[in-house]
Amino acid sequence: MKYLKDIAKLVPDICRVFLLVIFVSLSTTPIRAYYGEIYGIILAIVIFFGLYFLWEYLSEKKYFLNRNHIFINIGIILLFASILIIPQLFVINAIENESQHAIDEYSSLANNTVNGDNLAVCWKLTNAFNNKYIPTYHVKNSSIPARNIVNNCVKPFFSPYAYYFIHNYFMQNSGYGKIALFTQTGNCGEFSQAIVYMINSTLDIPTRSLHFNGVDHEFPEIFIDGSWYIFDKTYTTQRSPVKSEDYAEYIENSNQELSNCIVDLKQVRSDISLLEEHGFNTTTIEVQLSNWDDISFEDTIVTLYVMDNNSTKPLIQEKHADDTGCCNFSVRSDIRYLIFAEKSIFLQKYTGFKDILPTNKTERMRIELHLIS
Repeated sequence: MKYLKDIAKLVPDICRVFLLVIFVSLSTTPIRAYYGEIYGIILAIVIFFGLYFLWEYLSEKKYFLNRNHIFINIGIILLFASILIIPQLFVINAIENESQHAIDEYSSLANNTVNGDNLAVCWKLTNAFNNKYIPTYHVKNSSIPARNIVNNCVKPFFSPYAYYFIHNYFMQNSGYGKIALFTQTGNCGEFSQAIVYMINSTLDIPTRSLHFNGVDHEFPEIFIDGSWYIFDKTYTTQRSPVKSEDYAEYIENSNQELSNCIVDLKQVRSDISLLEEHGFNTTTIEVQLSNWDDISFEDTIVTLYVMDNNSTKPLIQEKHADDTGCCNFSVRSDIRYLIFAEKSIFLQKYTGFKDILPTNKTERMRIELHLIS
């Protein structure tokens, strides 16, 4: 019995240590992601013992949840909140400093370019970055620093009160491009984001990052002298930039297999198709659903797949049909697609599908839903 009582006395301490270990491990994750495991572990040890002795002292003085010490309890909450957010802000500050050093370097290179127009200067800066860039395409067990940092910083649990600030910094306000710029490692996405941020910050020229549907690829575009130019140094425009309006013809002549796989082209974080702007023929597929059981079309999901090529991403788009069973898809012409509709009602499932090779500006098709279970 005495043995069990001794164990029972240790349970609160064990729980306290366990909770502190979890809390400290999560709070220092951004530091470990950015500076490495050693620095993260050292910081975690310091924070752990600091919090542990503070907890012991407050427990001994009986300050926790005590009405007479309300300000002390508010201070404790603020302390734990600060421990969650400060490492993330510290990492953001480090990212800002590192990226600014890189921008200063490329600004100096741009200023030293003699008699160079914007197109030549942008291409020179792109080449300079590409010469330092470490691609990780198809490299087994490769690590991409930008993704590691973002994945370990954008976590609602770490700092829910500042989550949207952190999320917007990395995903909307060029934070990802800043990391990619000075880490100089990654795939096409990291290269594109880095060029977009670097050119925009160095020369104050409009830039954007585009991605294909049907092919897993992203590339940068730069707006020069009233036209967009593609600076896809890693893949399709390795020799020189290409005007966006000439891109479809250029791809068809230089890489027919890739051309056959391109279904759509959009700016990153945008649903607006840029196919026509880049010289591709487009079609609007108007889908009308029908059925024999007089069921409602509410919550019917219509999915678009690409069929007749070597697409690395066959699932192109997914939409909900409206109350009348209608929905539209804007796609590239002359590629075969499969349109699949599905609706579940309790244990019953209705499905229908049809393939189409669009050639006209507008294609209308009717898909019948049939009960399959």
